[in-house]
Amino acid sequence: MLILRFSSVITDISRKTGITILKSIVSGNTNLVSLSQLACGIAHNKIDELQCALKGSIQEHQRVMLNHQLEHIEMQIIFVHGLELYLNVKKVQERKCLRKYGKVINFLRLQLLNVVEQLLEKRTPTFMQDIKK
Repeated sequence: MLILRFSSVITDISRKTGITILKSIVSGNTNLVSLSQLACGIAHNKIDELQCALKGSIQEHQRVMLNHQLEHIEMQIIFVHGLELYLNVKKVQERKCLRKYGKVINFLRLQLLNVVEQLLEKRTPTFMQDIKK
């Protein structure tokens, strides 16, 4: 059974350190030293506590579900990024500064298209592919 208590060490596990550690666990890394060395910022000062909080084991089905959750988080991040881009385009258009900011709008539209492509690529989560195997 996996004992993940590192949320007691890391304030927000959905930020860089938490996501990086979770991705490493999903990829099969169970080495406490290497996992704790992934800590960034303030969490880097708590390596001993982090190692204690990460003790345990993870079963394959837990790894698959954790991967699914991480994919969901990534999709949400991409979606929010796309929404921010869309709102920026709308804001510039409302100001009727199209001549002045035409290049900016085109750049934002291209960025928005990239976000849509990323969302479409992630449409079939890997956990579904794992189930099909």
